[in-house]
Amino acid sequence: MPEIFPISPFHGNVLSFFREAIGGWQRQILADDLALGHIVWAGDFLGRPGLLAGSRRARCELRLYRPTPEGGVNLDYEIIAEGVGPSQLAAVPRGDDSLTILHGGA
Repeated sequence: MPEIFPISPFHGNVLSFFREAIGGWQRQILADDLALGHIVWAGDFLGRPGLLAGSRRARCELRLYRPTPEGGVNLDYEIIAEGVGPSQLAAVPRGDDSLTILHGGA
């Protein structure tokens, strides 16, 4: 099922989750406290689906969100890195089914 994870407005503070449903798209706000929201990445992370989101101001953190059993996104996130202000991200697969996360920041 198609899903979209935008940061709005451009470089804004709101991270949302849109899922296509009968009758249109449904929106779930994941966070409204990003400070200069800058990156979003979704895929398998440590053997489970995950969503990474980063901000470039204030705490300059990289967050990990996980899905709920119902198909939404858990609002309780884990901080992967703080004080880094990620501006770009690459998730590089390793031979042992894990990922190395490379990020450029301040």
